[in-house]
Amino acid sequence: MYQRFIELFDRYTHGGMSRRAFLDRLSTLAGGAAAVGGWTPGVLALALLVFLWTPPHFWSLALLLKDDYQRAGLPMLPRMDDVAFSGRVVVVSAALLVPATVLVAIWGLVTLPVAVAMIALGVGFVVVTAPLWTEVTRARARRGFLYSGPYLLGIVAALVVNALLVHAGFATGL
Repeated sequence: MYQRFIELFDRYTHGGMSRRAFLDRLSTLAGGAAAVGGWTPGVLALALLVFLWTPPHFWSLALLLKDDYQRAGLPMLPRMDDVAFSGRVVVVSAALLVPATVLVAIWGLVTLPVAVAMIALGVGFVVVTAPLWTEVTRARARRGFLYSGPYLLGIVAALVVNALLVHAGFATGL
C-alpha cells in the first residue's frame, strides 16, 4: 500500500522525490531511537546525513535519465526546465554531507578513525559531483550517481566497524 501511494505521489507531483526523502528517513530515526533508547543528537545527525544523501543520489540519477523521465511523464526534478539549478543542488547536498558527518562524530556516535573515514567518503562525494556545478552532462551525472551507492554502503560499513571496535573495547565514541 505504501509503495503504491509513493508511486502515485511521485508520478503526479513535481519534486515528489525530495518530499519522499523526508518520509523515508523516518525509518532512520526509528531505528536509531530503538538502538539507543531515544532521539539523541547523534541519532538526529545520522538521520540528517542519510536525508542529505538523497538529493545527490536521486537527482544525479534524474539528471542522467532526464529525457527518459520526461518521455514517461515523471516529474523527477522540481525544476526540470533548469538542469543547471539541479546540478548545483547535487553539489551543495553532497557538500553538506561533510558537516553532517562532523555532527555525527561530535555527538559521539562514532570513534575518531571511523569519523575520519566517513568524512573522507563525503569529501570524495563532493569531488565527484563538483563538476555538475559548472556544467550538467550525462557523464557527470552518471559519476555522481555511481558514487552515491558505494558512499552510503561505505557509511554503513563504517558504522558496523565502529560498533565492532567499541564492542571489542578498542575504541570509544569521541
